[in-house]
Amino acid sequence: VWCSPKGSPDQFKCRLGFQKQHYTFKPTQTVSQTPHSLLQQLSSQQSGKQEENPTAQMICRPAERPTKNLIQVISATSVEPQKPEYQLEVKTNTEGVLRSLELTVELPKVRTVSECQLRVSKEDVLLEVVDVYHLLLELPVTVNEDTASAVFNKKKQRLVLTVDVL
Repeated sequence: VWCSPKGSPDQFKCRLGFQKQHYTFKPTQTVSQTPHSLLQQLSSQQSGKQEENPTAQMICRPAERPTKNLIQVISATSVEPQKPEYQLEVKTNTEGVLRSLELTVELPKVRTVSECQLRVSKEDVLLEVVDVYHLLLELPVTVNEDTASAVFNKKKQRLVLTVDVL
């Protein structure tokens, strides 16, 4: 393998970091010397080496920072939807005959009615807000699902369902 015109293949490998250069230091009296003077000695020995062999260089590289993983593992566990607070009232007329049911559901995490899925049958009501709320409520009386109407109050974040009793 031939490399640059500045040196031998071994020197090229050293510059790339594949091989380490070996430096020989002459033992001196280091016990009584200060750290500053020791650094100056090392520096002068390095510059002396560079003068003898201009291709031998000390390579300083910045410390490698740990990189973040490109793929992040996200937990596969999903959060169970919670049961919202609700109140069910049976409305009667003046003679005490059942007229309608009124279901009031508190939905503090809902901003618009489009987030809600509501299904009314003769026996039950199902209200779902994906990954947030789930309410399946069996009704105490049979209702006429064709008369069901629901209103969502954005300010109070409350859904009111009214349906006539059969």
